[in-house]
Amino acid sequence: MVVAQSPKQQGSGGKLKFLNKVHDFGTIYRDTVLSAKYTFVNVGTKPVRIESVHPDCQCTKYELSRPELMPGDSAYITLFLNTENKLGPQRIYSVVKADTYERMYKLTLLVDVDVPLEIE
Repeated sequence: MVVAQSPKQQGSGGKLKFLNKVHDFGTIYRDTVLSAKYTFVNVGTKPVRIESVHPDCQCTKYELSRPELMPGDSAYITLFLNTENKLGPQRIYSVVKADTYERMYKLTLLVDVDVPLEIE
């Protein structure tokens, strides 16, 4: 029995493997800009294109090292989190969209933002 797949189900034949999807900074002081690097590899048989990166907070910016990967190639996304106006435990997500069968990948930043003690 042969089951046909739609183009959407087939994806590109490329497949991404993220070496890490979560970065935990622990406790840091407010008004700090943090950066985390997420490395990924095309472990599939065809090229992959990163279509977009969507952080869920305006406090987070990103840099993509390269948008297209041939089979076996690796690249990375660096997320920059500005902790200004943050306090307490934070969980910040960014969604990476690619032309693979698994269309979306979720990256997570974890941080507990503290305020430095002021000595009078």
